[in-house]
Amino acid sequence: ADDDAAAGAAAAAFEPLAGTTAAAGALARAGLRGSITFLYSGDLEASRAFYGEDLGLKLRSDKGAVLFYSLPGGGGGSLGIVQQGVSAAANPPCSAATAGRDTVMLCLLTEDVDGIFARLLECGRCTVEQPPKENVRFGIFNCLVRDPDGYLVELQRFIDAKEQDAFCA
Repeated sequence: ADDDAAAGAAAAAFEPLAGTTAAAGALARAGLRGSITFLYSGDLEASRAFYGEDLGLKLRSDKGAVLFYSLPGGGGGSLGIVQQGVSAAANPPCSAATAGRDTVMLCLLTEDVDGIFARLLECGRCTVEQPPKENVRFGIFNCLVRDPDGYLVELQRFIDAKEQDAFCA
């Protein structure tokens, strides 16, 4: 009964918020048109292989010390992989491995958690944090791996197909 209540609460937490469309319109009018999430890498070539070859993300731009990948979902989001020590910030961020703790988790949505997990294991550039399993509390089927720089990467599918479609639109 507790799992059912938690699953209901988790599903309710992902209901579209009232005014979401209006808020998106306001952001567009403010000139916000895209986003880039930056991760810092101690081994840029290992990260290039993991994100480009193993996960199959499309390389949008290679600036030498920064690799920009297109994120799935059609929203124009990008993932920037930056050589550690390079930054526009006065105090450059560092990788999770260098920090010695989790600093961010990247979640990628897919219908085929098991298949992508198997491909990542074959490639051998990640470590397994949690093999694929159903998480009733959050209404998801997921796995967790660590990329070459120690970042948590979650492969996830919402159990509710409508919810999956809403996040992937």
